[in-house]
Amino acid sequence: MLIVIEAIIFWLFCLPVLYLIGEWIGFGFSRRSKILDGIVFIAFGWAALAYFMVALGLFKNLSLFPVILFFAVILLFRRKRLIHFVDWLKAIGSFFDLRSGFGAWSWYLRIGFLFSVLLTFVVCMLPESSNDGLAYHLTLPKLFLKQSSIAPIEYELYSYRSFLQNMLYVIGLMFGNVPVAKLFHWITGVLLVLAVSVIVEQKTKDRNMGLFAGALLWFTPTLINQITTTYVDAAVTFYVFLSIYLLIEEPGEKRGDIFYSGLLIGIAISVKFLAVTACICSFIYLLWPTFKDRRWGKGTSLLAVWGTGVAVGCGFWFMRNWILTGNPFYPYLTAWFNKEASFPLVSDYYNFMGLPRTWMNYILILWNLTFRPVYFDYHHWIGPAFLVLLPLAIYGVCKARMWSYLAFIWLMSTTWFFSAQISRYLMPMFPIYIVCLAMGLKFFYDKF
Repeated sequence: MLIVIEAIIFWLFCLPVLYLIGEWIGFGFSRRSKILDGIVFIAFGWAALAYFMVALGLFKNLSLFPVILFFAVILLFRRKRLIHFVDWLKAIGSFFDLRSGFGAWSWYLRIGFLFSVLLTFVVCMLPESSNDGLAYHLTLPKLFLKQSSIAPIEYELYSYRSFLQNMLYVIGLMFGNVPVAKLFHWITGVLLVLAVSVIVEQKTKDRNMGLFAGALLWFTPTLINQITTTYVDAAVTFYVFLSIYLLIEEPGEKRGDIFYSGLLIGIAISVKFLAVTACICSFIYLLWPTFKDRRWGKGTSLLAVWGTGVAVGCGFWFMRNWILTGNPFYPYLTAWFNKEASFPLVSDYYNFMGLPRTWMNYILILWNLTFRPVYFDYHHWIGPAFLVLLPLAIYGVCKARMWSYLAFIWLMSTTWFFSAQISRYLMPMFPIYIVCLAMGLKFFYDKF
């Protein structure tokens, strides 16, 4: 029971600190809605705290005192901004207010979502039992904490990858409290679902539709089975979705948002190298109008702004590996740099998973993911909703002319199919798909 109380007390201090840091970093971010703005601020603060931990590791000072001091300084110097954090919490409370007059359907949605959030929170209080969580997501932070440094460990290949999210897990281990570490992942899932709900509500002008879209994502087995563990895929999805949303909703009009979009995708890469595939999709999306409209000057400028954000978000990891191994992508692409072949887990595992890269399997991606999950790491099944509701998603794209959303769904599905066919690696596409699906359902409901 004491460990639960400690975790709750920690997060009562941590969450406002994350918001206050993020609000400062996001000074040039275009305001949209109180809830969505706060989610983006938390995302920035999340990364800032993790990079603070990286800095401590670089200087061989991974200890609890600097973390407590960091929290105290932020709360002291930005205490007057705490009212903004309180207003954000009030806005979230209003969004789920059971007294709001949106009908019985809305009431059931809110009760179901809030109950499941509470239930998963309770599960986070249990000891870690997930495979990757025990294998390296907690083991690597433990080893770093033991040596008080983030210097790569010769016998631990994963210490050469980007591990920004894992640095937050170090904080939990500093307190001797695994639930603190698990909640760093859990909250990214909660905020991701909240962001989708708010965005869908804004696009459909329907609170119930927003709640339904959020619930659909939340109860996707791939997500809900993972958020109570110290995996990192929910965090990757969180950052990628926010990044893509900024690109789609601000197509070149506000360079500040283009920079922040790049920053968010860079942070996603810092959490997991494989988020590079989402970065490639965003690059293609930005590059296409340049060739289509022959706006070479403006297109190059936007790419430079976006690329700067990406570099700020993840450049450290590539520079570190380049200095240490001569290969900025190590342990990937070793053959390109005339290095020894990487550990078989890296080179063989991704090729082993999934189905042969044939045109028929490409066309039947959703069908195979739904009915043949054993080929894609069946522990993270995507569930039946994506296939069953596909007609509504197509209807939503066509009716609302959501071609940008469709472009990202296609690009992300394609890069996933030809790279690592593991269902949880496709998660960044899920919220984009669900926004389209919700639009289709709204049009269908209004028409019939």
